[in-house]
This record gives sequence, structure tokens and C-alpha cells, in this order.
Amino acid sequence: MTLSENSVVRVKDVQELFQCSERTAKIKMRMVREALGKPVNKDGKKGGGAITLRQVKGVFGL
Repeated sequence: MTLSENSVVRVKDVQELFQCSERTAKIKMRMVREALGKPVNKDGKKGGGAITLRQVKGVFGL
């Protein structure tokens, strides 16, 4: 993965970072959004807040 700290992460990026399934990656992304107080994609609606690699690492302590 060649992302900078300020890059917006996608599901595939989280999968590579944690070596997990797509479902687990989506759950981890939701956890980060909730921890940061960003909008969370619920009920199939678009609008989950974008998160960066720095934010993911900060929430999970990496």
C-alpha cells in the first residue's frame, strides 16, 4: 500500500492494512467514523464521512 498519511482510505486499503475481509474492513471504517463523530452510512444511504489513513491509525493505535 502506497498511501500518504492524508490519503482518503477505501475498503480495499483497510483490507490490506488489517489483512481482513471486506465485511470486517467496513465495520472497522464505521468504528473510525463513529470515534471521530463523522456521519456513518446507515440503512444503505450514501453519505458516510471520508476518513484518512492518519485517522484510521490514530483510532486503532497503529
